[in-house]
Amino acid sequence: MVLFNYATKEITAKIVYYGPGLCGKTTNLQFIYESLPSNHKSKMLSLSTKTDRTLFFDFLPLELGKIRGMRTKLQLYTVPGQVYYNSTRQLVLKGADGVVFVADTQDYALDANLESLQNLEDNLKRQGLRIRDLPLVIQYNKRDLPNALPVAQLEKEVNKFNAPHYESVATTGVGVEETLKGVAQLVLGNLVRKYGLEGPEPLDREIQIFNTPPPPPAPADTLWDEEDPTLPLGTKQNSLSETAEVPMGSIEIPLPDDVLDSLPDLGGGAAASNASTVTSPPAAERRSTEALVKKVTVPLTVSSEELRQHRNVRLEITLDITVK
Repeated sequence: MVLFNYATKEITAKIVYYGPGLCGKTTNLQFIYESLPSNHKSKMLSLSTKTDRTLFFDFLPLELGKIRGMRTKLQLYTVPGQVYYNSTRQLVLKGADGVVFVADTQDYALDANLESLQNLEDNLKRQGLRIRDLPLVIQYNKRDLPNALPVAQLEKEVNKFNAPHYESVATTGVGVEETLKGVAQLVLGNLVRKYGLEGPEPLDREIQIFNTPPPPPAPADTLWDEEDPTLPLGTKQNSLSETAEVPMGSIEIPLPDDVLDSLPDLGGGAAASNASTVTSPPAAERRSTEALVKKVTVPLTVSSEELRQHRNVRLEITLDITVK
């Protein structure tokens, strides 16, 4: 059953990984846990038995959307795979908002998969639930092994509920995130429909759970926005890197008219000593077409991370010009 915490503005949903013994449930959770940022997850708790163990932790996905302004937290559980721990299975399954059934796709494990799936259905019935009414995805694990059954056969034998399925190799992480995204999407949609919750964000959009987002299609960050015509420097700059030098440019600042008019009369050579023969050119003619070049180095220390975050650098420079 979903939990609403209005103090922290969080909705907590429970997802249970179910399946036969040694099918890869624990491996899934361990890979997920290690892939999450440390500040987005709790400690992993383990309830160990002689031959099996139950894992639990909760976390806040990086981007799973909000419902009425509340963040969605996911609690992930595994159940013991051994049949004689069925009472523990029932306790862990109680209040689940979604289930991931992890199937061992090796040929000899087919009967174990069917037995565990029937056990899941029976335990849900004891809670007054039908398996078809619960968000369910099936993960076909161990697809890298030579004795793995074809997916078509597994769909026919195991997936009698027409649930979404994902192929995986949990030991390397292949398909693990896709499986979690799939069940999280179903759980989120089910919560909206079940509790009449509506959010501004579409439920069918791409969600991000791990801290490895896909590379954006945009070009590499630059020191200046390329489409901003107000920037004094050129529109094409070098891409940022840890060792890249800041590109150099120039800016021409016209001197104010009152400064130009205050300049002494222009003359040249010996004629400058004879004031009667030298006439000052008009003020407009004093302005040279060549800019006065003064090289000034301004030390500025910024990190590449600051530049990536802000994309733009705006320099406010005050010039104190002294005319001698």
